[in-house]
Amino acid sequence: MRENIAEFGQLHPEINGFSVSIGLSVYPEDAIDSQSLVLHADAALHKAKVDSYHEGICFYSEEMESKSLSRRAHYAQIKNAISHQRVIALYQPMVNPFTGDVEAVEALMRIRDEAGNTIPPVEFISLAEETRLIIPLGEQMIHLALAQLKEWHENELSIRLCLNISPVQFLDPHFVPFLLSAIEHYGVKPSMIELEVTESLMLQNLQQIIRDMMQFRQLGISISIDDFGTGYSCLSYLKELPVDVLKIDKAFINQISTENPDEALVQTIAQLAIGMSLQSVAEGVESRFQAQRLKDIGVSLLQGYYFSRPVPAKDIQKNYPL
Repeated sequence: MRENIAEFGQLHPEINGFSVSIGLSVYPEDAIDSQSLVLHADAALHKAKVDSYHEGICFYSEEMESKSLSRRAHYAQIKNAISHQRVIALYQPMVNPFTGDVEAVEALMRIRDEAGNTIPPVEFISLAEETRLIIPLGEQMIHLALAQLKEWHENELSIRLCLNISPVQFLDPHFVPFLLSAIEHYGVKPSMIELEVTESLMLQNLQQIIRDMMQFRQLGISISIDDFGTGYSCLSYLKELPVDVLKIDKAFINQISTENPDEALVQTIAQLAIGMSLQSVAEGVESRFQAQRLKDIGVSLLQGYYFSRPVPAKDIQKNYPL
């Protein structure tokens, strides 16, 4: 018999009103103390929010325990990385297929745990975005990357820096003044900075996004749409946005193989970029065959393990140009 229920609920604004997500844990089946009941209800709430199968209501189950423990451990890692400044920056080159020169690098965020182990982004980015910890993480990352850009330019290394910006951070009202202040602080040229945003950002406040992008563009900062073609691609918004670069997702590049090459989508995006006077970048290039075909198709820049894995800044300078 269910004697007591611990319940967490959260309202989510929808287009036509509100929906509610509810996580439930039951006493004494799930736990016998109030703290555990609440923690279990929180785990069930998370499941209700991310899994449409539950239609907004989810009871706690034992199978959630391991996921809940892992989630709390990763949350603690993120908080620890922020407070102890354990954010690190790696850089992956973007190569001009016609000259072989490295024209830009993408700055990629990693964090370290207390033992010094590197935590890959797949283990912390989604949780950091959900909890909004991506904002302080992203700010530390921007400081690291801009300081490095300044050092490169002082050493006469002319290279463009591409920064991944989470939709959560881009939409934060403090992001624009923060980035402009950081650029001024490090004294770097805005024209050497590119902001990479995902297509999912376009589902948010489009007018605000366009306004902020225009402000960046007026300073000389370029804008790139990351993973183009995998999400909510829409030519109408693409025409409205002040965009400079389309990044072709690795999933499409993987289809270019010696056995059964399928280049249709890559050709379409590359030709779209050419027709709109935009650059195109191919992510995930892993073979000479792919690099040659992408060059023949007319892709502007190539990025992937065929050229270099993400590496520390010193390796970029040592191997420039690749």
